[in-house]
Amino acid sequence: MNTQYLNLLSKAKNPLILAVGGGNDSVSTILIQKQLQKSFGYYPQKINVVAMLPDCLDYENISPTDHPLVGIINENTQRYVQGKLMAEFPERILSMNKNVIPTIPIENIYGLSMKEGSIGITQALEYLLSTQKFDLILAMDVGGDFIAVPENIEVLSPMMDAYMMYAFKTISTKVPIIYGVFGLGTDGETTPELLDKALETVHPYEGEFKEEDVIDVINFYREVVEPNRYSRTTDFTMKEIQGIAHDNPALFRGRFHVKTQHGEKSEVNYGNFNHIQDSKFFSKYYLFSDVSNVQNPFAVECSNGIEWFIKIQSQSKKINHELNGQAYDLGQLIKGINLRTYLFFGTPSRKFTVEQQNEIAKQIVLSIQNSVYSLAIVYKEQEFKFTQIGLITQSINKDLILVGNNSYLIEKVHKFMCNYTK
Repeated sequence: MNTQYLNLLSKAKNPLILAVGGGNDSVSTILIQKQLQKSFGYYPQKINVVAMLPDCLDYENISPTDHPLVGIINENTQRYVQGKLMAEFPERILSMNKNVIPTIPIENIYGLSMKEGSIGITQALEYLLSTQKFDLILAMDVGGDFIAVPENIEVLSPMMDAYMMYAFKTISTKVPIIYGVFGLGTDGETTPELLDKALETVHPYEGEFKEEDVIDVINFYREVVEPNRYSRTTDFTMKEIQGIAHDNPALFRGRFHVKTQHGEKSEVNYGNFNHIQDSKFFSKYYLFSDVSNVQNPFAVECSNGIEWFIKIQSQSKKINHELNGQAYDLGQLIKGINLRTYLFFGTPSRKFTVEQQNEIAKQIVLSIQNSVYSLAIVYKEQEFKFTQIGLITQSINKDLILVGNNSYLIEKVHKFMCNYTK
């Protein structure tokens, strides 16, 4: 038993719980908290959960706070992806079931908007810490990519983890922090070798889940959350706790959506790959208190997602991440540009074959020709596919180009991007 964590957890009455990644991480924080109750006497009086809200999505009916980047998810909150309603998302489901586990007394589900980048997430977190008297911060990640090492280029969704890692390396607070990772490798993003290397940087305490300690959380996920929002990461993590076999190696996939025509469904491309997990991580969780040695390569300073994208995306590594296949409304970012002028992130990752990447480029051409998107960022190696049909291109850096059919718009957006390439 680690006395440091025993003292902090057993005395915590008003902790702030941070779901470091996206997806079902906000729900999965209940799983680790329930185990900490049994292992460390963790019985707070109230709990506030923080989730990250991607800025390529739109949210309605969020209860506002005094900070523009911080809102409260309630049972009426709705989420849209390029106009498509996704009402039953995990944070909303959790908000509708705050009292499902009586010993986990959830008060609020806060949403931190990512629209002002890692700098904004830092400021939003500082606001929460300055306005409430939290006595402990628990920052929890399922999968392990929060502590990714520089060599990890096989990630699928590093953006949220990276923003939060940047925030923790930047903020100054007297509130004690306990970090945690569990379900290592269940998200298909990191090899066992790189997980070992990542753990070496944080010198963690290793604990073990017990099925009997968390079975009520597992039942809640299976009965309420899973029918609305299945997560293989959560599914595999819970099966490992219960000793239920799952595919290993398992077939995972990257996805890339391109809407080529207004009023029609998006083209969906899949990059399939096998991922193997090491059973030594099954049913284990890892706690640590210092991230100063973590060198997550995606945890960069940025004021918006475009800046983050330009800083981390390269033609040689072709990282997979949350922005690929998504679009930003430039009218919300750049003065003088009309609303609903969309910039598409058109850089398929290394998970897709060369043939698939070429097919995606053709789809992006159609999307611009049909005015679904006004502009796209693509790899420089694809430039000929756009110029040969008369589209205009402008170099962003040695790896990326901006493409469209409106020279004025391209020049204006390129000037905006030049701030991030100096």
